[in-house]
Amino acid sequence: MARAGRKDEAVKEYRALAEAFPDEATWHYLLGRLLDGEALEKELRAALQIDPKFFWAHFGLGQYAIDHGRSREAIPHLQAARELRPDFLEAHDALATAHH
Repeated sequence: MARAGRKDEAVKEYRALAEAFPDEATWHYLLGRLLDGEALEKELRAALQIDPKFFWAHFGLGQYAIDHGRSREAIPHLQAARELRPDFLEAHDALATAHH
């Protein structure tokens, strides 16, 4: 129960930061990391609108799409992530998974 309470507080805190600084991609990304489903996707997309080269937002959207059976939607985000961070092997692995 305490864990859920801490998560709720963190969501409130990051939501307030995202609202106070709407042009800061990091706050939308961090808020999204605490959310699930469409709310997560919305915040990751907001982060990418602000910063199209935000590696973690691309990677997160790719993973979200794979988790929801939308591999075709994952591919462009995972390719972008791989181009931004060619050393990040998880992006390569996720892209290979999306292609299957």
